[in-house]
This record gives sequence, structure tokens and C-alpha cells, in this order.
Amino acid sequence: MAISGYGSKLPLLRNLEACGIPENSIRLAGGNSMHLTASDFTQWGLPAFRMLSIDGGHTLEFTLHDLMVASCVVRDGGLVVLDDFPNPSWIGVSEALMHFAHAQDRLVPFMHGYNKIWFATKSHVQQWLEFVADESDVFTCQDMHGSRRAVAGHALCFTGPVK
Repeated sequence: MAISGYGSKLPLLRNLEACGIPENSIRLAGGNSMHLTASDFTQWGLPAFRMLSIDGGHTLEFTLHDLMVASCVVRDGGLVVLDDFPNPSWIGVSEALMHFAHAQDRLVPFMHGYNKIWFATKSHVQQWLEFVADESDVFTCQDMHGSRRAVAGHALCFTGPVK
């Protein structure tokens, strides 16, 4: 766990309890995520994830490592959500995103908004875009100034508060 995450276990456990998720049904792995590998998840007997949220270290190295591990442990059709993009206070997150998007082709960015960027497995991007379009009461995909935003050659749906 990075210094910025110090002390966040108790609020996490409270939120899980509020959602009816028993503590014994989860696996918390505290520590430096730079030491975490995809094989750790296999050794822990965990299945591939449907969704992962990355909000760890905000340097290029930490964020790129976390994205690479996520790409190995998310299932086909799954989602990875990267926090703090774009955020000028955490430029390492944006740098890592660009490196990641060019270094692999399994996860594709498809949506941006609320200070997050969403990735889907390449084979399911269209399904997720259709889902977002169908959920217009939750998401609204907007063209920005007449053109779509793009990251590393991938057009993004920009979503924000529904007006």
C-alpha cells in the first residue's frame, strides 16, 4: 500500500459491511503493488476479474505496472477503471496510460469521464459502448467540440453529468 493509501482499510471494511459483503469473502493484499504479479492471483486461487479499479501509486512506474498486471487478470469482457485521468497533479497516470495503450492490445480505452478512464477487452469494446448508449439515464456520451476524444488512436466516449 502506498503512503497515500495509509489508513484506508477501516473505511473499506465499513463500506463492504454496508453493502452486505462479509469480510471473510474478500482477500485484502496490503503492500507495495510493484511487488504484485499476475501469478499471485493464481496462487491465491482467484478467478479472472470482471472489473478492476486502479487507484494506486500515481507515478509512471506504479501506474504502468498496475495496468500491466490488470491486463493479465481481467477476464474477457471485463473492465479496468483507471483513476485520476486526466489530472495535472498526477501526470504519471497520463504518461503510463499512453505507454500502456501502445505496449499491448488486449485492453482498449473506450470511455472517459468523472476523472477516470475505462478500458474493456478489445473483443468487447463495442458491447460496452452499446451498453453505455442504452443507459442514457446514467451515462451520456458526448462529442467534444464536434470531435470525439481519442487516446492512442482509440476514440473515447466522453461522459459527464447527465443534464
